[in-house]
Amino acid sequence: MAYGTGGVYKRRDTFWVHYSIHGRVVRESAHTSSRADALAFLAQRRSEQGPTPTPGGAATVADLCGLVIARYRKKKRKSTATALGHEKAWLAAFGTTKVETLSIETIQPVLDGWERDGYSIATLNRRLAFLRLGMRLLKRREQIDFGDLRQREDNERDGYISRAAFDRLYQTTVARDPDLAEFFAWLYVTGMRRGEAAQLTLEMVDRRTWTLRIPGRVQKHGKNRPLKLSPIMQAIVASRLTKATRGCLFLFHRAGEPIRHFKHAWQTLTTAAGIAGARPHDFRRSAVTNLFDAGFTIPQIMAITGHKTAAMVLRYAQIVDEHMDAKLAAMPAPSCLTGTAA
Repeated sequence: MAYGTGGVYKRRDTFWVHYSIHGRVVRESAHTSSRADALAFLAQRRSEQGPTPTPGGAATVADLCGLVIARYRKKKRKSTATALGHEKAWLAAFGTTKVETLSIETIQPVLDGWERDGYSIATLNRRLAFLRLGMRLLKRREQIDFGDLRQREDNERDGYISRAAFDRLYQTTVARDPDLAEFFAWLYVTGMRRGEAAQLTLEMVDRRTWTLRIPGRVQKHGKNRPLKLSPIMQAIVASRLTKATRGCLFLFHRAGEPIRHFKHAWQTLTTAAGIAGARPHDFRRSAVTNLFDAGFTIPQIMAITGHKTAAMVLRYAQIVDEHMDAKLAAMPAPSCLTGTAA
């Protein structure tokens, strides 16, 4: 079933979409007052039916987005939700613009605008990757040199939240949102990704052995793993069990609602705690560093944090050896270099 180009239009305060199926025009409400959301709704309608846009100049950015989202859903990628966000951004920027008109000159101003709005370089590069995949699916990969648009990323962030700083953050948070404070405590102790921690459920807790049995469906690497709970982890989980709410299966929740976004609360709380500029993902780096300081081995740390490779564990660790100067002074060397007899 092939859709026509379609478009959006407004009736009073609500946007509607129109498209064609085998020459028959279909019109339906997008149930939104946002043009960007209406364009996303139109693209979703195409992707649900398996879009087959006309090759060459007839294809639009909406067609391109529909193809990419259809590919994500077909492969059942866990990042589909993120891809939908990229789709919404491109639709708001270009909508039903013809793909043949896209170029470095037309895309660069859009990227500059997003950067001024505060989006990170990493986000901009992910959006470009989304667009590049769409161009490849449309067999127009040579039209744009994405290497000229992509910016170099600084992924080596060294964010670390000390124990004293976390104490301040925890006390600030518990006074305003106790549920969120316990969520932060879990992230700081275990180093678990916040998206994975937010999906933990009550049924994953084995109270007989105090083991958290985490299924692969909630983990980035897709593999099941058991997590033996330490005393402090047990205390956090036990507290959450007492706060179980009827109709809510999640271990961590806020008044029965899943923990999703806390961007504005995070900015307020970190500023009040004196660590403005910290990011939630710094909990993960801090946990790895603290585990190293406590003498845990790399395999043991991987079992707790869920890292897939030792290289990533080492990349996250912010280790400073206080005895390094003494070790360097005692480093063995050949006598020909030290000037001593053999």
